[in-house]
Amino acid sequence: MPALTQSKPAKTQPDTPTLATPQTRVYIINVGANSSHHPLRSVVYEDGRFELVPIPEPTEPDNSNKSACSTSYKRYRDCRAYNTNHPLCDVVPIPERYLDRAVHDDPDFDTMTYGDTLTGRGRALTQVRQGDWLLFLANLVPLDAQYMFKAFHGLFLVGLMVVDTTLSTTQATPIAMDDARLTRFAANAHVIAHQAQQAQQAQQEAQQTPYLDNTLLMAGLDADIAPWQRFEKAVPFSRQIIHELDLRDGKGQPWQWTATRDGQPVQSELMRVNVYTRTPRAHLCFDRHEDAPRLKQLWSILKSYNTAMPDWRSVAPAIDSPTTPPITPSSNPPNRS
Repeated sequence: MPALTQSKPAKTQPDTPTLATPQTRVYIINVGANSSHHPLRSVVYEDGRFELVPIPEPTEPDNSNKSACSTSYKRYRDCRAYNTNHPLCDVVPIPERYLDRAVHDDPDFDTMTYGDTLTGRGRALTQVRQGDWLLFLANLVPLDAQYMFKAFHGLFLVGLMVVDTTLSTTQATPIAMDDARLTRFAANAHVIAHQAQQAQQAQQEAQQTPYLDNTLLMAGLDADIAPWQRFEKAVPFSRQIIHELDLRDGKGQPWQWTATRDGQPVQSELMRVNVYTRTPRAHLCFDRHEDAPRLKQLWSILKSYNTAMPDWRSVAPAIDSPTTPPITPSSNPPNRS
């Protein structure tokens, strides 16, 4: 396994733009390979750095139906590690049989984009607008000295994308793949998948104008302006932090840590967090007075792990106020022992 001391050159950070408004909402979104994608797992190192392993591309045709057009897919052997200049498969255990599999590399932190289909959980993101925050949550596993996954794994915050642009298409309102609005999203996994699928269909049917539909695309601030949107160090999304932020469910009730929820058994704290974050939604809103101290606390927690993030007062100078009331947790804090 290559040493992890070969870091990418640091970028010069320009002046910090306005990153929040009184209307900003914070969405929590699960990303990356997790236990359901075994044996693929994303990795966290002892110093907090991490490598996010993308999930397999669900739309890739099987081996019997692959055609030359499918070469447009990005594959596991093409993925590069974030913390070194090595291929991702050199620093994370990725089985040989996966190396030629197509990846669904979303979010794409190189071009700072994220997308989803307008079915299932993706419908919950249709209200996302410019200025909202996408807080990315990933299941990360540490490696042992033998380059093997340890049994422990946990949920970590790995990025915060400040939405700068959104583009939504439906079956009733598709857009052509050569539409100039798609230029910003050319490297996004959803656009690549549509291109590959339609190129394959064109080999079997009469040539039609390629189009994109039923997809929501979101672009963050340019990576040169806000490189910290992909965190350098993962932030543990622990029960203690959830308590400090006093997060609520969709009905405004505090998260519950009992053995059941809605009559269904929940076996672990990790599974309980998954229950509350399975569907993306706005967990915090700047225009809710009671959320103001929680948002400031959230930023403080993220910055304590990622010092390159700007100070809070430069993030939302019009929002922060010395009269902001302190957080009053909804229940007794969990035992730290």
